[in-house]
Amino acid sequence: MDMIPDVAASAAAAAASPAPLNEREKRLADKGMQSLIDEYRTGVVDVHAAPGDGLGITRRYFKRYAIVQEQAYEAARAAGDKVACREGCAYCCHNRVVAPAHELLTLADTIEQMPQPQRAQVMDRVARNAERIEAMDKATQFRTPMRCALLGEDNACMAYEDRPSNCRRYHSLRLSDCENSFYQSDKLDSRIRLSTPVLVASTAQYLGFRRVLADRGLDTANYEMNTALREALTDPQACGERYTRGDAAFVHAVRYDDELPKP
Repeated sequence: MDMIPDVAASAAAAAASPAPLNEREKRLADKGMQSLIDEYRTGVVDVHAAPGDGLGITRRYFKRYAIVQEQAYEAARAAGDKVACREGCAYCCHNRVVAPAHELLTLADTIEQMPQPQRAQVMDRVARNAERIEAMDKATQFRTPMRCALLGEDNACMAYEDRPSNCRRYHSLRLSDCENSFYQSDKLDSRIRLSTPVLVASTAQYLGFRRVLADRGLDTANYEMNTALREALTDPQACGERYTRGDAAFVHAVRYDDELPKP
């Protein structure tokens, strides 16, 4: 566990603010730090216990994530936050999704296990979205609403249990914020009001698990979901082998700078 002080230092440096924190902010910062460290410890044990079970490790992390996030939502409700998200609301499912390799490889495996008609439909949507995204610059990509390839006709996610962490973190305190952002996507000043307890807890756990993988020398860079899934679904073996070796899992996908804090 000698890496944990480095993890804590990295997170503290990344979260440092020039203004002094008030008592509520201090409590949230402390809880976030504890979530990060707890996830790091659990992830280290899980990886050492089953080093060859990459997909299983990610799925167990998702289960832990769900528990921590539900606790965060309880804290948010206690603080007076009213989350506007409801079943069937899918404005955020038209945003660009960026995710690390281990989550995208897990998602590709889920798609591969779908019934053939559904799998073919999702793969076709992934390919079409990827082509559209590649024709845009990165700024335009994030301003252009695009229906997620995994969003069903009922506005429900077809891979909900294995959806990326960024999808899990999406939430809003105002439905009107989501509507304004969706229908006026060209306005860069649009903002979605979020619950701080939810954002702190879920982001901290996400970074804790990514740090476990980074310490093992695995690819923790962020990739655009559609372009990475297209590659993973076309040649899953090659993508998996590169990832296991510690190389970049995807060589043709749109890649973004790694936001993981460095020790």
